[in-house]
Amino acid sequence: MARVLIVEDDPAIRQMLSVALELEGYEVSALCDGAEVIHTLREAEGRVVTLLDLMMPRVTGWEVCEQLSAEPELAARHAIVIMSAAIERGERFPNFVRAALLKPFTLSTALSLVEALSLEPVTEAAALAERAGELASHP
Repeated sequence: MARVLIVEDDPAIRQMLSVALELEGYEVSALCDGAEVIHTLREAEGRVVTLLDLMMPRVTGWEVCEQLSAEPELAARHAIVIMSAAIERGERFPNFVRAALLKPFTLSTALSLVEALSLEPVTEAAALAERAGELASHP
């Protein structure tokens, strides 16, 4: 099963998603803000479906998106889903954002989205970047 990274400052939402996804067989990691997201995604082997809250203390989801915009290969390798109560219709997000979950969302909606993204093939550019990373880490 795929790996999932939950980045959410609300402990109840973070815990609910973690437990539900683990029960579905996913390998789940959770962070309470965006400070370690880039490092976590760089170190990950394979694709990580990342559920990223936009409004958090310290480092926001918006700031994580800015950092990912500067690393397009990293952004393309992973499936980024933003979560927020403040998403407006027609709001524009970086091209690498695969989906948005409007809070409050149902658990079944989140699980279905994670399942679909975990089964989605990685783009050719992302696969090449991932392969290059594997070659660099295994001399």
